[in-house]
Amino acid sequence: MAKELKADVAMAGSELISCCYRSIAAPDLTVRDVLDIVEASQVRNAEMQITGALLFAGGHFLQWLEGPADAVAGIMGYIGRDNRHHHVEILSHEPITERRFADWHMQLSCPETDSRFLGLAGCENVVTVGRSLLPDDTNILAIDRILALRRFLADVCAARGLARDPDSDGRTLAIFSMRGRAAQREARAEVSARLADMLLANPLSRLSDIESLLRAHAPAASDFAQLYETCAERMRRQLAEDRISALQVTLAASALQMVLRRIHHLPDPQKSHGAVTVTAAPGRKPILEAAIAGEMLRAAGWSTSVIHPESSRELLDRLKVTRTATLVIAPSLLEDTDHDGDIFRLIADVRAEADLPAQRILVGGRLGRMTPSMLREAGADAGFRHLSDLAGCVARVACPQNADCCSMRACRMPSMQCCDKRINSDFLLANVMPSVLSRMSARQDRRRSA
Repeated sequence: MAKELKADVAMAGSELISCCYRSIAAPDLTVRDVLDIVEASQVRNAEMQITGALLFAGGHFLQWLEGPADAVAGIMGYIGRDNRHHHVEILSHEPITERRFADWHMQLSCPETDSRFLGLAGCENVVTVGRSLLPDDTNILAIDRILALRRFLADVCAARGLARDPDSDGRTLAIFSMRGRAAQREARAEVSARLADMLLANPLSRLSDIESLLRAHAPAASDFAQLYETCAERMRRQLAEDRISALQVTLAASALQMVLRRIHHLPDPQKSHGAVTVTAAPGRKPILEAAIAGEMLRAAGWSTSVIHPESSRELLDRLKVTRTATLVIAPSLLEDTDHDGDIFRLIADVRAEADLPAQRILVGGRLGRMTPSMLREAGADAGFRHLSDLAGCVARVACPQNADCCSMRACRMPSMQCCDKRINSDFLLANVMPSVLSRMSARQDRRRSA
């Protein structure tokens, strides 16, 4: 693909080129990963005078690139080697006289359900597209939809805002500016800096101040996780530079764990999606990540047991007692990589235990950033790069076999994250109708006897 593209570019010279391709996303790619891709692309594309638009929907990418021919060829060469997607298919590659996306170094569009999941719903930068432009269920990104969507995106770029389609019926596309997310990130960095200052200056005496800050800026467990990850990165860097001591880091983690228990200590949900066991690295004292992971999963509707085993043997014995089929390993973000080998050995021990059910193992931290193939070789089913991604990762891995789907409620997880199990006609006939018929028969018997 890259060689063919370079040959076309050589013929085109330095004129403006438009290139459109579609591809299939890697199975473990999240929308948050896509946002990270877009942010990095915006900086790089601005330097290379590349503009364009990117659609991510249903696990598929559709992207338009336009700019100098050699710059487009360089970007496409990089895209062809990127393992975050596969089956890259170039749909068009042609010279153009003017840019369709002149003001966008890379604009992202995604289904509105994804924007709601990321907390972007209601943002003034959000523009919706009527359902007539959405890919249908049988032919994802059909050519006529691609052309219509490109025209719409070009119009949005020129008009800088359109009214919502009143006849969307909820099936819409959300086009949002990354400026809003950049502002959110800057605000979170400011709060994180204030939090880090409190945590590194006798935090146990300032628990009330820390709690007030987190109640105001981390109302959900996922917000708490994002703030903590930002603080952890800052503290890890300062620790490496010998600007703070290991004792300060330990006290900071202890203070955060106490505050977490005060404001985000949730009971198990009455009707859970399924059962999950969360553990830190066995024998390790930093357990804040496991505690945060447990609160996030409970908030998302999972029955969660957080354990702190001293050894792999203790963890295996606990798993045999609970018979939980999903295991989340949440190692410390503040430690170096010397315990990565311990986690690999732990995964191998779990896989080798004959008395345990088939475990679905998810691992976080630095190991969660490994490629899917490397994770599978290590014995894990999936990895989560950020704590805030954990609930969605568990839903994708655990729902098909572990969710409590035999209830009268529909699954509450977002459709982008879980399986397609819903209450269907077979379920109704097998589980609901016999009970209804029994009650009707009993009512008729009472009427006859009366």
